[in-house]
Amino acid sequence: MEPSRFDLGLVTSDPLLIQRINDISKEFSYTVKTYSTIDEFLDSKFEQAVLVAFVRDEKNKNIAAELAQSAKHVDISSYVICGVERSLPKEAATFAKKSGADLILLEDELYNSSKLEFVISQVLRASYLPLKATDFTEGKKLPFDVFHLMPQRNKFIKFLFKNDTPNEAKIKKITEVGEVYVHRSNTSAYKKYIEEINDRTHTGLARRCRAQFMDLYSQYSNLALILTDQSERASFGEGEKLLNSCRSLCQELLGTLGEFSNAWDIINNSTIGEFGSMERAPAIAAYASLFSLQSGFSKIDDIMLVALLVDLGIIFLSPDITKKIRENRLSELTPEQFTSYRKYPQISMDLVLDRKVAMSEKMRTILISVHERADGKGFPKGLFAEKLHVEPQMIQFCKEFDQRTALRMGRARVNPEVVKEQILSEETLNTDRFTPDFLNSLRQATK
Repeated sequence: MEPSRFDLGLVTSDPLLIQRINDISKEFSYTVKTYSTIDEFLDSKFEQAVLVAFVRDEKNKNIAAELAQSAKHVDISSYVICGVERSLPKEAATFAKKSGADLILLEDELYNSSKLEFVISQVLRASYLPLKATDFTEGKKLPFDVFHLMPQRNKFIKFLFKNDTPNEAKIKKITEVGEVYVHRSNTSAYKKYIEEINDRTHTGLARRCRAQFMDLYSQYSNLALILTDQSERASFGEGEKLLNSCRSLCQELLGTLGEFSNAWDIINNSTIGEFGSMERAPAIAAYASLFSLQSGFSKIDDIMLVALLVDLGIIFLSPDITKKIRENRLSELTPEQFTSYRKYPQISMDLVLDRKVAMSEKMRTILISVHERADGKGFPKGLFAEKLHVEPQMIQFCKEFDQRTALRMGRARVNPEVVKEQILSEETLNTDRFTPDFLNSLRQATK
């Protein structure tokens, strides 16, 4: 018997797109249902968490809008991605969004970039973020809905409603259920709920740290989607507002991380995404803040912001490259793939400049230098040690730290202090990657 709800629905007759979605579903263990035509989709009794569609019709420029409307009619909660031809008039793309399309992807993006993987993972793995029974306070009204995952239907249903007031029995029920969830759109309300409790105990600081990190993660995802939108230019105001929000969240998180001794585990346990994907950026930013605090760096929120923005260019790499990045198989890139890969920091920089994101000259220098090496073998410019600042090296170090500490299936937990010492010992023997000044700063941070 087929399930009533699939992770992915696909409306297309194009074998290339069918193969692409099948590859994604196989890698990430998603369930998928394919429809050849819109009519076949409408006749179906199944629901999809994400619907991807690309149906060409030269005579009907509003076919994307019709599909979006139909998809929302079948399931209002589904996330609709419409692939469109580059020749589609801008007003038709805008109409499709107003009709219910959550995302418009130009044909080249759909097939040749990795935006599809990023967006699908955000919707399927990051739309609902896990909460624990200890996050709830008896007698305090909830400013957000709480969901429970029904495994049999692969669907989230409301467990507690906004304005409910949890009592002892409800909190006990949450404990019995195990994990409950908050929708990503409500992470700011969740953070405010936690902060208003003003619990300065170890448990309270852990909750605060986790809530702040989850809100940063959510805002970062929104920022990434706006800055990489190719179908219509995001307004300067939208990008600026989100960037300022991320900066404020970085500053708040920075303050809490400075107080909380066990922040490493909170960040690691709250991060969604495999190493090498853009989804790791908030964790890398948080790690950079911790090490920078210990090293006595200044303007740490600038370093955190750059850590969030530096990997935007990964979205525009081809799927075969990003799959190898996620699987930590960079050594298997072909010469052509490696050449493309080395360009991604410049792509990130071009996006930032193109969207008129307000960044200081120092921040731009940090962003473009994260993958440079002391021996001149880095990229994209091949800078040598004398031209390297400590800040981009800190972000590069944290990428390595994240690679070694990220939680993965079948991998035992590792002690972050031990990992720091391992990397330092290795780099002391071989300083081709980092400068002596940076290593000395980091060595002081471990004392």
